[in-house]
This record gives sequence, structure tokens and C-alpha cells, in this order.
Amino acid sequence: MIRGVDRRDSGRRATRRPPAARRRRHRSAAVALLVVALGGCASAGGGGTDDWSRSYLSTRDRVFQAALDALEGEGFYLDAVDPGQGRVSASSSARRGDDLTLIVEVGEHAGRIRVDVMARSQQLREGSRTVAVDAAVRDFFRRLDADLEGRAG
Repeated sequence: MIRGVDRRDSGRRATRRPPAARRRRHRSAAVALLVVALGGCASAGGGGTDDWSRSYLSTRDRVFQAALDALEGEGFYLDAVDPGQGRVSASSSARRGDDLTLIVEVGEHAGRIRVDVMARSQQLREGSRTVAVDAAVRDFFRRLDADLEGRAG
């Protein structure tokens, strides 16, 4: 009896779930947590949520060719192309109006094809980014996504 009220007589019944129902609830929560965790890994491509990297479900050759097409379509001249290493260096043309070099690497990571972009420019210092460089990388990925009809992560 607490404060003059007998809990047994209060009209409330303690409903306790059977052990099988509790296990199902815990199993459902564990599965949901696993799905969320794996979803985060797949979208990040295993290397963080960097907006200068993407992962695709396609062949390496197809992604590499699409990267070449996307660079040319965005007004970059291809300076050095090494399909064996999956590396492309491209300089911006006068049409783009900026002095920018993009280095694109295409490689396999965790069963997906990963595209990483690095930039060199007179305006860039080590580790810094500018709005123009971010826009160039974003435009490249937008065109690459369109060429590959969507991205995996």
C-alpha cells in the first residue's frame, strides 16, 4: 500500500508480454538498427560523407568512360588519361573562365566503383576550398550521375 492506495485494487492490471513477444520486439529493434547502420555505410562509400567522392554500382570501365565524358562536357581539357590506374587529370578551358585542374580517380572500393575528385588551382591553398571549385566538382558529379543514370550512394 502506497499513500493509502492499494495497487492491487486500483483497477490497473500489470500486463506483461510473453517472452516470445519480447524477443520479437528486441529482434525487430536490432534489425532496424542494423539496416540504419548498413545504410549509412553504403551511402558513404566507406570513406565518410565527403561531397567530392561518390560510389556507383557499375563496371569500372563504364564509370571511367563516363567520367571522361563528364569532364569534357563540363568544359575541361583532358591533360593526362591513365585507364590502367583509373586516373584522369583535366584542366579547365577558357569557356569555364577559371584556372582549375581536376584530378579524378576511379577505383574499386567495397564492391562498388568509387570516384574521388581532387582539385588544383592558383586560388587554392592546401586543404582549402572555394565556391567556384565546389561548384565545378558538383557540376562534374551532376553530369556523371546523369550519364550513369543515378548513383548508388
